[in-house]
Amino acid sequence: MSIEFVLLCIAVLVLIAMALSAACGAMIAAGRRVLATMAPEARARCLLAAALAPTTGAFIFMIGWFADPVLSHCHNHSCMLTYHSTPPSWPVLLVIGAYASRGAIAVGRVIADWLRAWRTRRELDAVSELADERIRVLPIDEPEAFVLGALRPAVYMSRGLLAMSDPRDLDAVAAHERAHELRRDPLARMVASLAFAFHLPGIAAALERELASAQEMAADVEAARAVGDAPQVAATLVRLARLRAHGPAFAMGLFGSDVEARVRNLLGPLGGRNRPRAGHIAGFVLTLLGVAVASGHFIHAGVESFLRLLVA
Repeated sequence: MSIEFVLLCIAVLVLIAMALSAACGAMIAAGRRVLATMAPEARARCLLAAALAPTTGAFIFMIGWFADPVLSHCHNHSCMLTYHSTPPSWPVLLVIGAYASRGAIAVGRVIADWLRAWRTRRELDAVSELADERIRVLPIDEPEAFVLGALRPAVYMSRGLLAMSDPRDLDAVAAHERAHELRRDPLARMVASLAFAFHLPGIAAALERELASAQEMAADVEAARAVGDAPQVAATLVRLARLRAHGPAFAMGLFGSDVEARVRNLLGPLGGRNRPRAGHIAGFVLTLLGVAVASGHFIHAGVESFLRLLVA
């Protein structure tokens, strides 16, 4: 398999990812009312699925594409022979280069953030005290609370926050941070930050904001259920947000963005449609994979026709 043909294959997958990104952006814009009727937890799942859609869709398309030559030994197609030494056109190469650069930058940022989080957690664990089996107290006068760690998240609260806050506020803060920890939100955010590199820039930024807001609202709702008082959690959010506390940039905490919308969500009905669940999304992806394999012949034929548009 020549480098020219590999580049053509990559170009097809990149264009598929771009098309899926545009479709996700259009669906999110058109479906805002539907998203608003969902529980924040379900909304976060949908937005995470949308973040992963270009990479997942391109992978499914690739499986269907290569399933045909594997299953039928490519008797009906000769794309590899036809385009074995035909390079992509310059515009196509520029698109590939742009996506490769964005992917490399995203990977670099995630690795850098992971390393900083790992070093920061080691330093914080060395100076913090274990208040209970799930919360560590930092010897810091500034009021801070956050979750740190993607694979093994831990909740941190500062001594200043414990001293300045009402016990009811502390219960709400602890419940919010524990919700982030149990839901593995830092890991989901890290995976999403990699997937955003394969979205169109404007759509990636919009999805990132929506996902962060949905995750914070979901943690707020869990906190409200844990303490049994949603208005109390809303009041805590407002009081502590005014303190302008900030944890590490790569941590997740109560002092996130979009406080006004989160307060409105807490003061309204806490219900909402908690679907689709993770199993529904996984089943949909597996169904698409099966359809792609069954339709491999048609996908392969379509790619062979499409390759003519990509060559120099």
